[in-house]
Amino acid sequence: EGKFYVWSLAELRDALGQGDADLFAEIFQFEKSGNYLDEVTHKKTGSNIPHLRFSIQEISLQKQMSTVSLNERMEKIRTRLFKFRKTRIHPQKDDKVLTDWNGLMISAFSRSARVLDDNKLLLAAKKAADFCLRTLKVEEGRLLKRWRRGKSGLPAHLEDYAFFAQGLLDLYEASLEARYLKEAKQIIDFACKHFQDREKGGFFLTADDGEKLLVRSKEIYDGAIPSGNSVMALNLVRLAKFTGQNKYKEIVHDLFSAFSGFLKKNPQGAEVLLQALDFELSSALEIVVCGSLEDGRTKKLLNEINQRFLPAKVLLNKPTDSNSESILGVAPYLENYQQIKDTPTVFVCRNQTCQKPQTEPAGLAKQLALETKPD
Repeated sequence: EGKFYVWSLAELRDALGQGDADLFAEIFQFEKSGNYLDEVTHKKTGSNIPHLRFSIQEISLQKQMSTVSLNERMEKIRTRLFKFRKTRIHPQKDDKVLTDWNGLMISAFSRSARVLDDNKLLLAAKKAADFCLRTLKVEEGRLLKRWRRGKSGLPAHLEDYAFFAQGLLDLYEASLEARYLKEAKQIIDFACKHFQDREKGGFFLTADDGEKLLVRSKEIYDGAIPSGNSVMALNLVRLAKFTGQNKYKEIVHDLFSAFSGFLKKNPQGAEVLLQALDFELSSALEIVVCGSLEDGRTKKLLNEINQRFLPAKVLLNKPTDSNSESILGVAPYLENYQQIKDTPTVFVCRNQTCQKPQTEPAGLAKQLALETKPD
C-alpha cells in the first residue's frame, strides 16, 4: 500500500521535468538512495517519503522568493504530481464502518472540539455517533461489529462496546446533550450484563450469549490501541461520577483486583488502566454547569473549564428548561443543583461536596487554578 505514496528521483523527474523536480526534491528532503529505511532490511530503498523540514516562509527566504510565488509554484507541482500518481495501481480500499475504530475517532473529534471550541469537529463527532447508533445498535445496548453498503453484521466484541461508549461519554462532555450520556450508560450496562466475569473480575472478549468457545479470553495489554478492559475501566469510573451510582465502582474495583498482578509486573503495558486507576484514586472532580447552553454567560463559563487540562473530572450540564428531565433520568442527584438568582452557575465538587458556586469566569478560574496546582 505504501508504494503508492513514495517517489524515486527518477519518477519525480519523469513527472515534473528537471527544474521543478529538483526544487520539489530539495524542499521535501529527497535523497538519491531514498530518505527512509526499509522496516525489514533496515536499508534504503531508493524511494522517498515527501516531508517538510522547514516552513514555506523559511524556504522562501532561503530561495529569495516571495511566499506567494513559491506557494503558487508548489501548488502547480502538486497538481501535476497528483495527476501522475493517479496512473499508478491504487491500494485497495477497506470501506467497512467499524464500531470500535469509530468510537476512537468520536473520542478524538469530541475532545478536540471541546478544547479548541471548534463546532466543525463537534458536528463530525455527532454525525459519526448518530450513524453508528442508527446502524450498529440493534436493541437496548447491544452492538454489531461492522457496517458496509447498507448491511450491519457480526457480534460486537468488548472493545467495540468499550471504545464506542468512551466516544459517547466524550461526546456528551463536548456537546452536553444528555442523549449521548444516556446511550453510553445503556451500552456499558449491556456490557456489564453480558461480558463481565462476576467470579474473578474484569471483562471477557466475547459475550455470554455469543458463540460458544472452549475458552473466553480476557485482553488487558495496551498496545497500539488500548485493551477493552482498560477502556471499560475508565468508562466505569467516569460513569460512576456522572450518575452517582456506586455499582459501577464495585465492578471496576473487581476489575482492578483481577489485573493487579499484571499492573505490578507490566505497568508499561497497561497505561490506560493506570489512567483509570489514577482517576479513581484521585477523587475526580464533578463540575456541574447550571444554565442554558444558548446563554452567552454559560458559554463563557464553559470556555473557562474547557481551556484547562483537567483529566480527572466529569463535566455535566443541568439545563434550565424542560430538557433538564433528560439529564435527571441519568444523574438524578443533579436535582439539587440550582442557578443563583437566575444566573448561570458552576459547582466544582468532589464526591458531591461542592465549593462555593461561581457565576463569574474570574471566580471560577481561581477555583480551577487551585485544582490544577501540583501537590
